[in-house]
Amino acid sequence: MGREFEALPYERLLEPASLSFSRTVDGTEIFFAAEAFQIDRNGDLHFWIDARARGCAPTWQPSYRFVKRKDGSIYY
Repeated sequence: MGREFEALPYERLLEPASLSFSRTVDGTEIFFAAEAFQIDRNGDLHFWIDARARGCAPTWQPSYRFVKRKDGSIYY
């Protein structure tokens, strides 16, 4: 999932401001929320993706975070 978002153009990550969707993986529905949460003065865009599976403890949600530069390069 993270690699799919990393591959999107910089501008696409800015719209819409928040993305929520679900996918079924091996019979388990997983809910995702993704959002650009910070833009640095130099334009670096901080992006996160949280995932939650139905039936899992609500306190544990793994996050995938990356930063995308306007030139398309990524760092973590």
